[in-house]
Amino acid sequence: MLHQHHGVQVSASTSRRQTEALGACAEAVQNEQARATVVQKDTPPKREAASKEAVKQVMSSDGSYISLRGKVWAEVKTVLIGEGQENTCPAKARPELRG
Repeated sequence: MLHQHHGVQVSASTSRRQTEALGACAEAVQNEQARATVVQKDTPPKREAASKEAVKQVMSSDGSYISLRGKVWAEVKTVLIGEGQENTCPAKARPELRG
């Protein structure tokens, strides 16, 4: 497949060795994530102060068309997620309009 698509020749043994090494790394990552999940489930949740206010989140999304090769257009979507915070330094009041 590498030769057909990219013009790169790789022996079967090299391909097998690299695939097995990558699989071993992926297995190690999954095992670590599973261990972390088990530890997290066994740990009692921390209780936060009752006076703490709920976090306000903001989400904004947008889409746009971009030109690809061969006069093809595709839509690209983006999303922004953030945490809202109180403005501690409010702007000066708007001056009165004189009529």
